[in-house]
Amino acid sequence: MSTLKFSADVKRRWDALTLYAESMDLTEYGLGILHPGCCIAILPEDGNPESDLGDDDLWYGVYLKTGADEDDNLYMKIVWFYTPDQAVSQLSSRKDRKLREIEHRSINALPPDELILSNHGDVIEQLSINDFARIVHRGLAAGEEALSYRKLLCFGRPAKLINATQRNVRINLGVMITADEN
Repeated sequence: MSTLKFSADVKRRWDALTLYAESMDLTEYGLGILHPGCCIAILPEDGNPESDLGDDDLWYGVYLKTGADEDDNLYMKIVWFYTPDQAVSQLSSRKDRKLREIEHRSINALPPDELILSNHGDVIEQLSINDFARIVHRGLAAGEEALSYRKLLCFGRPAKLINATQRNVRINLGVMITADEN
């Protein structure tokens, strides 16, 4: 596929895009069917789709829905997974110092290889998808090959780090995370 493309203009105009069915057929790209709640690996801005990228080279998100602009360019609304370091960096810009300290301690207590699901959403070009990703809740039998998460970082006033139970994810993101690869 291609490198990650964010479009601030498209993000602002998301509601005006033509929305398609929630599922997206990416079989022509060798990926299969994308459904809301699917975990995806995303090429970073400087990622080369032709190179061998490892888990640490990719970004991860959850697919929510697809839209198209007037030129039929496809965009996806996603929410991000963060590493603990990325989450701390995101929270360091918050004005409430006490909240930052509490959240930093909670996040720093997580294993460094554990991802944190967030409600931080973006709109990206469909061509930014590298592949499906196997990301499972840490409470489930993940196996060695799967990335895992167990916390949900909700940005808002105040930001909070909560358990990523199915109920909390559904309430805060509107989807159920599916760990199945296509």
